[in-house]
This record gives sequence, structure tokens and C-alpha cells, in this order.
Amino acid sequence: LNPLKDALSQLQKLSHNQYEGVLRRSDIQEVREVNEAINTLSQSLIDLEKSRQMLSAKLISTQEDERARISRELHDELGQKIAVIRFNASFLEKSLSSNSSALQSIQDIKLAIKDIDLEVKTLLKSLRPDKNFLELNNDSLKKLLIDLIKTWQDANGQTAQFNYEIELGNQDFSVQINLILFRITQEALTNIAKHANAQHNDIQILVKNKKIYWSITDD
Repeated sequence: LNPLKDALSQLQKLSHNQYEGVLRRSDIQEVREVNEAINTLSQSLIDLEKSRQMLSAKLISTQEDERARISRELHDELGQKIAVIRFNASFLEKSLSSNSSALQSIQDIKLAIKDIDLEVKTLLKSLRPDKNFLELNNDSLKKLLIDLIKTWQDANGQTAQFNYEIELGNQDFSVQINLILFRITQEALTNIAKHANAQHNDIQILVKNKKIYWSITDD
């Protein structure tokens, strides 16, 4: 019964997404056919997993390319228009020095422009937090993640607590991993702020034994 036990063990591994291991060839025809079928299934699952990872990587790349495009358009087009409006408002303010009611309207316009400019910069930072993830080492990635956490903490005032522990080790990550760590952290914090209304939040991003452990919990 040992060959059957081996086959059952391999099937149990496959059910837990553990695709390594190959069943040995058996002298018993029925067992050999079962083992060959399981080995074929294992290889198919390995190929599917590779395809899934490739598609995931392509999806991430496509999303980031689109974010970068939108970021550039916002910066170039909207940034220029804001600058023009600010310039014209300042020109009108100097030209209408004797008209107090018009000056108040211009002041209101300038304040609105300032708010819009701040919102655009916040949006740009959300879309593209760093100009080039290729240049990020672990120290700069850690700083970027901490800045992200502090941004949400500031946005939620003093009522919500964000406790964090980020230790990324000495080996720098690939661009894809940098993006994944930033985006899933950003998404989790966004969900907490918009939906959970949590008062206590614990964030852990740690590297141990060449593995990344990522956890965000709230109350």
C-alpha cells in the first residue's frame, strides 16, 4: 500500500498548492498509471501557476503604465492651467486695487486655486509616489511606506492610531515587488480610512529568511 500512500500524499500537497515532487515509476501497472496521471496533473498546475504569475506581472505593469500616463497628463495639462489662472488672478488683483468687492472675489479665487493645486499634488503622489521605482533601494522604499502611513494618520487626525514596524532587510527588491508592497499597503489603508473607521491599526512588513511577511490589522 506504500505506493498508494505516496500518491495520496502527493494529491494532498497539490490541494495545498505545493506542486513540487514527482512520484516514482512503479512496477505495478495500475499504480504506474495513477502516478503518471498525478505527475501530469502536477506539471499542468505548475504551468498554470507560471502563466498566472506572468499575467499578474503584466497586469501590474499595465496598471502602473496607465497611472504614469495619467500622472504626466495631470502634471502637464492641469498644472499649466492652474499656473495660468494664478497668474491672471494676481494680475487682476493689482489692476483692481480700488474695487474692494472684486478684490475679495479674486482672493476667493486664489484660495480655491491653492486648494486645487494641493489636491492635484496629493493625487499625483497617490498615482505615482516616486518618479522611478527602479531607483528605490530598501531604505527609500521603507521611507516611502512610512510616509504613506503618516499621510493617512494625518488625514484621520489624532483619533486613529497607526502603529507600524517595517524591516526590509539588506537585499533590495525587484521593481515589481516594490510596487506590490506599496500598492497593497495603499489599498489596505484606503479601505481602513473609508470603510472600517478603525481607531487602532497595526502594520507589519518584515523580511525573515528571504520571505516577506506583510500584515495590516485593525479593530
